[in-house]
Amino acid sequence: MDLDVAFAVPWQTLHPILDGLNTTQKEDSFYWHIHLTEPEQGALAILIPKRDTVLRLQEYTLPLSREG
Repeated sequence: MDLDVAFAVPWQTLHPILDGLNTTQKEDSFYWHIHLTEPEQGALAILIPKRDTVLRLQEYTLPLSREG
């Protein structure tokens, strides 16, 4: 998304929402799809489509520095 931030979401926070995310299952692999949304200007969240809600990411946001 070309953001100046990264996210470090603890497993204890992500694990309970996994069943609410879209997935892809292939013969030898399984993927959860993480879709970021902006419910308010400047506030990012993970969309949880199967629950029609979001996980706000503000407290898990880490700034990235850009050199150049």
